[in-house]
Amino acid sequence: MVSEEHCEMYEMIKRHDEDGVARVFQLQLDSTFPSIEILRAQRPDLLSGDAEVSVADI
Repeated sequence: MVSEEHCEMYEMIKRHDEDGVARVFQLQLDSTFPSIEILRAQRPDLLSGDAEVSVADI
């Protein structure tokens, strides 16, 4: 999925479609932060350091 999104973004960049790239990139970001929260809950050993920082703080 991420690879497909990157290919899509690359094609949009070649077409100078800044809005399209921003839309796809935002979708990636929106899915990344919940994944980090899942990792924090299920595999805290994979993350270190800023456990007291919430994604909402970013």
